[in-house]
Amino acid sequence: MLLDQMQEAICVIDDRHTVQYWNKAMVKLSGVVQAEALQQPLFQLLPGNFKQTLEKRIAEAIEANQKQEGEITFKYQNHDYFAFHFQITPFPFANGTPLWMLSFVDITDQYRLQFEKERQEHFATLSMLSVSVAQELATPLDEICRHVERILQDLNGLIVQSHLHNSLNSIISQVYRISYLAHNLVALTQQSKPLFVSLNINDLMLDAIEQYEQEAGSRLIANLHFHEDPPDVVGDPMLMQSVLQILLKIAVEFAGEDSVPRIRTLHDSENGRIRVLFENRGPIVPSDELEHLFEWYYGSTAISPGASLGLFICKKIIEAQKGHFKIISEEGKGTLFEVDLPALN
Repeated sequence: MLLDQMQEAICVIDDRHTVQYWNKAMVKLSGVVQAEALQQPLFQLLPGNFKQTLEKRIAEAIEANQKQEGEITFKYQNHDYFAFHFQITPFPFANGTPLWMLSFVDITDQYRLQFEKERQEHFATLSMLSVSVAQELATPLDEICRHVERILQDLNGLIVQSHLHNSLNSIISQVYRISYLAHNLVALTQQSKPLFVSLNINDLMLDAIEQYEQEAGSRLIANLHFHEDPPDVVGDPMLMQSVLQILLKIAVEFAGEDSVPRIRTLHDSENGRIRVLFENRGPIVPSDELEHLFEWYYGSTAISPGASLGLFICKKIIEAQKGHFKIISEEGKGTLFEVDLPALN
């Protein structure tokens, strides 16, 4: 039969979705040989994702008696994505039984190229943003340093009140905070192309904690609950390390002295996801501020001045690596910073 020689996968079904014909390309697509496919329900032979998309479209095609087409994407082993273009068309019949032909064309390479293009565009946007923000930070950072140095010189040898010392220490703390953020931004701009490798989220989190303790000069006070042996994630090690360091610093400082934050890593095996949770039972973010937290120029957040810039950068990096980032803050429950990434199996 001519349809057997075609490269596209083709099958013919009746209005009850029973298979009447199954070409060789369908065997490659489904792994089911022709003899076993005939007279079987279509959706028992195809991946589950196909039914979710096709069942409704087949019903629409039968009801309207006209062609339907679209795309199906699905993942294999939680990380390999495949894509097919499908068509559903009326099939000529001679014995009065309505039949429908389904054809599938593999567009996986095209889909992956488009995904890679979009991912590179994410990083190009992030790089441009990093350059712009780093330049904007340079001038006020230098100005703050000059003011602090001038004040310290003027107070040299004088006996001053403790509140003045506290104010100076606060200024110095903010200088270091901005310097830390600027350092991460500069590091990001130096990467012309992201490097994607397998990463262990527990190791990344421990490295971020070690870096935090070195900068703070003291041990981190937090409850740590790490998944015993989580699957790796795929990402750029430097970008992911920057994200975790920024979020760790923001979450710990926001928790305050009266609340011990909890840091967890979780493996959602059912959905193939790895999550990092920064939780506290302390202060909350007012609801009218939550919608603005990821605006990098928003400076009046309850978390800390300038935190939105760091959160904006984290969100962009996570999304560029096919992840999600959200903040939930509720009275009586505290605030949750959640990083959600696809697991590599």
